[in-house]
This record gives sequence, structure tokens and C-alpha cells, in this order.
Amino acid sequence: MSGLKLDLQWSPFDDDIFITFGTAINLYQAKERDGIYETINPDNKLSPKISQIVLLATSSDLQFMKCVAWCPRVESKNVFAVAQTNGRISMVSIGQQSNDDLVGKEFNIRYNRQCNYLAWNPSETHLLAQGLERSRNEPCVLIWDVNSSSIDLGERTRHSASEGPVTKPALELGSGESSSSFSWFTNDPKCFVVGMANKHLRVYDLRDTTRPHQDAQHICVSGICIDPMEPYRLASYCENQVAIWDTRSFDRPINIITENKNVVKISWCPTKQGILSVLTKESSHVKLHDIRHSLFSSEEIEQSSIERNIQPFNKSHLASFSWHPRQENRLLSVLPNGSVRDMTIYDRIPMEWSSNLQLTMPVSKDIIRCLEETDLNKDISTVMRKRISQNYGLEAQDIAVNMKAVEDEPQLHGLWRWIFNIRVLIASQTASSKHRIPYATGVISLLHIEGDDVNLNSEPVATNWKASENIKYSKRTHYRSNERTMALQLCGWTPDYLKEGFDAFIEKLVKSGSPERASAIALFYLHIKKALEILSIYTASTEQGEGSPNLKAVAMALSGFTEDKNALWRRTCGTLRYQLKNPYLRAIFAFLACDEDNYDDVLDEEDMAVEDRVAFALIYLPDAKLKTYLCKLSEELIKAGDLDGILLTGMYSKGVDLLGNYLDLTSDIQTAAIAAVFSMCKEQRISEWIDVYRDLLDRWRFWHQRCIFDNVRQTFYQDRVPPSVNISCNFCGKSISNTIMTRARSMVQTVFNRGAQIRPKITCCPSCRKALPRCAICLTHMGTSSGSGAKLTPIQEWFTWCQTCRHGGHAAHLIQWFSEHSECPVTGCTCKCIAQDKVKLQLPHVNDNGNDVSAS
Repeated sequence: MSGLKLDLQWSPFDDDIFITFGTAINLYQAKERDGIYETINPDNKLSPKISQIVLLATSSDLQFMKCVAWCPRVESKNVFAVAQTNGRISMVSIGQQSNDDLVGKEFNIRYNRQCNYLAWNPSETHLLAQGLERSRNEPCVLIWDVNSSSIDLGERTRHSASEGPVTKPALELGSGESSSSFSWFTNDPKCFVVGMANKHLRVYDLRDTTRPHQDAQHICVSGICIDPMEPYRLASYCENQVAIWDTRSFDRPINIITENKNVVKISWCPTKQGILSVLTKESSHVKLHDIRHSLFSSEEIEQSSIERNIQPFNKSHLASFSWHPRQENRLLSVLPNGSVRDMTIYDRIPMEWSSNLQLTMPVSKDIIRCLEETDLNKDISTVMRKRISQNYGLEAQDIAVNMKAVEDEPQLHGLWRWIFNIRVLIASQTASSKHRIPYATGVISLLHIEGDDVNLNSEPVATNWKASENIKYSKRTHYRSNERTMALQLCGWTPDYLKEGFDAFIEKLVKSGSPERASAIALFYLHIKKALEILSIYTASTEQGEGSPNLKAVAMALSGFTEDKNALWRRTCGTLRYQLKNPYLRAIFAFLACDEDNYDDVLDEEDMAVEDRVAFALIYLPDAKLKTYLCKLSEELIKAGDLDGILLTGMYSKGVDLLGNYLDLTSDIQTAAIAAVFSMCKEQRISEWIDVYRDLLDRWRFWHQRCIFDNVRQTFYQDRVPPSVNISCNFCGKSISNTIMTRARSMVQTVFNRGAQIRPKITCCPSCRKALPRCAICLTHMGTSSGSGAKLTPIQEWFTWCQTCRHGGHAAHLIQWFSEHSECPVTGCTCKCIAQDKVKLQLPHVNDNGNDVSAS
């Protein structure tokens, strides 16, 4: 413990016992948690005011106390090593009378010097470290064996009161220097780190003390403390700077924290990983730094950490603090007047939705509470997971599989009909076609009406009604062009002038259970006789409910159709139209009752499918009106985020805008990504959506489905997926894969050797020619054959390394090593590499052809 004016320490054995020490040692018991022991000072006398904390004993026999350390030996309960300002160490007991042989024992140094710290070895509890100020060529670090005797150090006999003080330490270090701080490593009781000469941090091993095993030069050498949760991480300070160190890279601090005032004490929380507590001079709060969220870097820049202030006594300045070594979040603090507070630090409770729709929050360091919502069937994440189970977006060729996965989601039907129809249209093009239609094509781009000019040059065609021979109606004008024909096909319609396809198209609609739509489309092509036949045959209405007319009644009404504007039929049907619930039946009456040059009642029938309204406009509107209508409808659908509008916009800029609005409304990142892939869209925003969806599949552990999705994406884009990991040279930083050069050399060798393919091996960086790291098992340079067998699979020779300690080697060698060991194969490295990865390791099974067949 460092020599503070007033300090405190928890018992290494009892959870409710602690001491404060300054001019005297006071032993307390906390009868309840979160208690307070306050002192007031009437007439210059300290007296207790209130408390759940009880003062058990006081010892002030030793004067000029500088440092106190609680002995960690179980048999030496409440025994303390006390160092005075002259460097003498005395073993004392407080409270009950102790018969321990250590009590009364003393350890003297040759020349009186100030003692800066005492530190017991937590495992080998007979070792006690002492740090001293500089004096001539005297050592500044002494390691005492408290079991030794002043008579015979070698025999280590028991000490008696008649014997004098022990003057010969077990180990001496740092001649002619001073030592300000010290800490034993918790994972290796033979090793310790010490701050020397105000500029050195040195790591020693008791098995070889001839030289330090590690040495770092830095001004932060005070208050060394090792993180009990991560023994390779330690902290130290100097003035207002706190340095975080990693013993695996000890040449410089990995993080520097700068405070506003000089630091007086630092300590790691023993029950929370990565929490460093800092107390500054004349401060009323303990500052907690969560360095787990710091940006660690090799660059010499000041790093940041998440901070939190704990204020035990309002605005009173603190003298010291101490974390409970076993109980989570329990902090003890003391004021300069001796008032003590025992408090529990309540964590900030972070809450987060898991990828499985569970609201998670931490209860303790070992328990996470999950609150699962009961009604999540309509949540988009539940819907997306259900679609994945039906291979949604995972079939590149069979569009019907994707359409079946969303058959209960009508808002997606228009999108998938467009994806299906564009493929049919592309497949119908001949090989001699001058302009191949892209997969992202929409009706507007197909008609080339994006700009101000309209260049359709559509041909008006006067078309006769297909009615009974004894009934004659006036002709209606249809507009035709090659672009309009392809646009109709994109809408899923077959023009009636394609006689063979039209009859099959109407028959298909009837068989699919849409007689109203089939009848309406037949009527729009002026096939009134066929429309009447469809309505007469299918008498069962698709809409059930009171007041719903059946199809036969509608057919009877249509059979009396007349073009006389003043006829009773027109007035009656105009009234009946608004009583019909089916939009296609309403469209039938609107079409028959409208004037030839005004089809607004049909086009404004919003409950009709978008593709049917667009197809109707393609047949009956002249070029100028067609452009106006399609552009207006497109803007409305984009603004509403209606995916049916993709038929008009395609998957170009406006189509991506529409998809973005849909995504904002529904959070359906799945459909956005899949639609982008299937339309081969190359807009910048699309790649971000695809990456988000891929990451979501990985979070849901749908790794297999994510790989299939990547293959589907590769199928459409036909470009090489960039590697997600590149191995770079440690010296020049450039990639060492050198794939292109390797392929070129391999091809040349194949050509000249005619089948004798030589596997290239890269054992050095192709750029700077420096040797690659060696495999930790076979000690050959990476790139050399692993030698695991005659038949080798590529994965066995891959570069593999631990993300924590950075040691690695051939994949085959490491898999074999970790099948028998848990620690890193590198000598001296205690990293539990295998514990960092929860995936079960398995050696590939290789068949006679050298192929990996373990997956099958």
C-alpha cells in the first residue's frame, strides 16, 4: 500500500472486516451493507455519531507509521506488516490476542530510509516486498521471507522474542535507485512489476533476477496495480496522467488518461472487467473509467474512455477508497477526519433488443435477464425469420419459391410479379435484339418518357367490339407501339392481337380464381361476349356478405349494355356501380359508362392492382396523357413507399427512393436487399442495405443461408466478391496474398508443363521480401507446407492466429494442438486461445482425391 495520510483496506478473509490507518490502525466491522461511520470533533475529540459500522479495536503503539499491509495467511488472521518512516518493518496484531509466531517479529534495513510500500505475495504468503527511497548504493527493492530467522536464514527456524530483528532479505534489487510502487502478478506468483528511478517500469521473475524480463521507460511509475480480471493489463500514474499497459506489448502505454488534478490513488475493480478507479487530489468523487470501450492504438495519441463519477460524501474531499475484493460493486471510502462509508455502486443498466427479440439487461456479472415479448407474430423480425425458413430470396432461378414465401403479404405481390415478368420479357427477346433489356427496367424507362420529350410515336388503331353478330357498337381507339407491347407484357398482360397468347392468358386468370379480373380485362380488350360468359359461368361471388351481388346478376346487367347516353341502363348502372365491393366489377361499369376520350373513372379505381391500371392506360391513353398519368402515379407510389410502384420506376434512382421509403415505413431490410439483388441494381445505397441484411443473417446464426444469399448475389452480378480479410506484411503493411501474381505464374507453368501444376508457396512478403512469421508448432515460415499428409486441403495451410495474443500457425497444426491443450503453444504465453472461440474445432476429413468431405 502506498503511503497516504489516511488509507483503508478490506480484510482478505472476512467480508465485513476492514481497517483504516494513518496515525493509528483502526479495525472495523460493517454489520450491514451500505453503512456509515461518521465522526464529529467537539473539543478536538473524535467520537462516533451514527453507524451500522462498528469500531472493534485501535492500535497506536507504533509511531510514524508509513505503510500497512494485511497478512494474507489464513493462520495469521488480523496480523499486519507495518513499516515506519525509517524503513523498519514490525509484525503486529489487532483485536484478539494472537499466538501467531509472526507477531512481534521485526525486519531492519542497514540504513534508515523512507518506506514507500509493502506488498504481500498473494500466493506464496511468506514473501513480503518492501520499496525504499534512494540511499548511496543500497538496494531499493527488498523481498523478505517472513519465515526466516535472524539466527540462521538458511534453516528458516521459527522466530522467538529473544532473537533480534531480521536484517538479511531473501532478495535485493535496484542498487542506488529508488522504488515508488510494486505489484505481484496474480497469475504467476513468481513474477512482479516494480516502478524504479522515477522512469522505469520493470518486470522481474524470482527464478532469474539477474536482469528484468521487461523494461519500459515512462514517467508514470507510481501506484502500479494489476487488473485481477486481466493479469496482462496494468495501470500506473504520475502527476495528472494515468497510463494503461499491456505486458504483451510493453514498449509504450496502450492508453493515456489525463485528469484535471494530480492523481493520489488508482485501483482496478476486482469484480468488473476493465474498470479503473481514479482518485485525484482534493476531489469529492472517485472517477470510474471503463477502458473496455477505449480506442487502443499504437499511435502516440491521447485515448478516451467511458467515465462515471461516484460521490460518497456529497462535496467532502476524499482521503482514499477501497474495492471489496469479493463482493460485486461494493466500495469503501474514507474522509480525512476518519468518517467511513460503505456503499454499493449500482450499474447503469444497459438494455438492448437481441436479434431474437428478447429485451436483455444485466442483473449481475453472471446473470442476464431476458424479457421476451409474447405477441411478436406481426413484428418484422419475426416475419423475416419465417420467410428465411421458406428460402425467401435464396432461389435465384425459381421465382415461384420467393412468391410463395410472401403469399400472405399482398404488399409484396406487385414487386415479385414485376421481378417475374421482367425475366419472362428478357427471355422472350431474341438473340438478334439490338438492345437487351436490363433487369432493373420499369415501364417508364421502357417507354423512354423520363425526359421532357415523348418519342413513343404510338399508332392509334380503331378496334371493333367482339360481341354477338346482331349487336353493333362504335369502335374504340387503342394505341400500339413496340414499347407499349413490351410494357403490357411487363404488366403481365398479353395483347389480344397476339391471339394464341391472349386466350391462354384469360383462361389462366379464370383458373386462378379471379373471374372478376378476367372479365374486366377481357372487356377492356372489347371482348364483351367473353366477359359475359365468364361472369355467367362463375356465379359464386368472391366477396361474401350481405348486399354483395353475385356475378350472374352483374352479367345480366351487362347484357343490356347500350351506348345511348340518355338510356335508363346508363343511369341505373351508374348508381349500381357504387354499391359493388369488387373493384374490377366497378371498373367494368365505369368503362362501359364513360366517354371514349375520358377514362378517369377507370384509372382512378385505386383498389385495382397497379399493373392493371397501368396496362389499361397503355391501351387507351395517347402518348402525352400516358406520360402525365404514369409520372403522376409514380410520384404518388414513391411518396407512399408502395412497392407496386417498382413496376413504373424500375430499380433505378427513383426506384431506390421508393424502396428507401418502404424501408423507413416497415424496417423490412430483407425485402430491400433481396429486391436489389434480383434486379441487379448498382446504386450506392443498395450495397449498404445488402451488407446490413448479411450482418443480420449472421447475428441470427443463419450462416448457411447467408452463404446461399452471397451465391445468389454472385449469380446476378457476375463479379468477384471482395475478400473480407486480407493478410498484410508486418513490415511494409501490404497484402501478402498476391493472388494475381500467383495465378499468372501458375497458368504459365501449366501451359509449359502441360498438366504438371506446381503449387506456389509464398514464404516471404512479395513486396519487401521480408520473411513471414513462423508457425508456432513446426517453426517453419508461414506459406510452407504444413506436412500433415500426402493429400492436403487448402484450409490446412491457411494462416490462422489468435485474436487475443496474435500467435498462430498452420491451421492443421493448431487444430491438432488445441485438441489436447487449452493454452497457447508459444512458450511463456498463458493465453487461453481455445476459450476465445466457441466453435468446435474439427480436422478436415480428406478423401483419396485430396478433397475435404467432412461437411458431407
